[in-house]
Amino acid sequence: MRVFILEDDPDRIMLLREAAFNHDAVFTESCLGPNGAIEVYARESAKAPFDLLLLDHDLGGRTFVDSNEEDTGAAFVRRLPDGGPTTIPYLPDVVIHSYNADGAKNMLATLREKGYRRSIYVPFGHATLRLLNPAYKW
Repeated sequence: MRVFILEDDPDRIMLLREAAFNHDAVFTESCLGPNGAIEVYARESAKAPFDLLLLDHDLGGRTFVDSNEEDTGAAFVRRLPDGGPTTIPYLPDVVIHSYNADGAKNMLATLREKGYRRSIYVPFGHATLRLLNPAYKW
């Protein structure tokens, strides 16, 4: 499975790397800059489509960030291409794993407007890790 992961917390990154050990996983920690999620996603999805996007909302070590800020998962979602038969015929599943429930709800609304129907909100925890590896135990 090809997985794109947007997460900035070092402890979560470590857990996600352990759970995703047998997947083709691409990690990013920020939306901004030449190695930010927006550019990395465009470059990597051109090589091969992703099956799953795991997205955090609050980035840069901050918590409960406004969705209108640029270095957030919401900014990343706003820049995703629209889905549909005339644009992208294959859309990945999307899991938002932020503890910021309001930010996650904003992301879900944007995803659904863009045609990403298979998107859910699951606060980070054991269930998130089991999406990558059903046998994962911590």
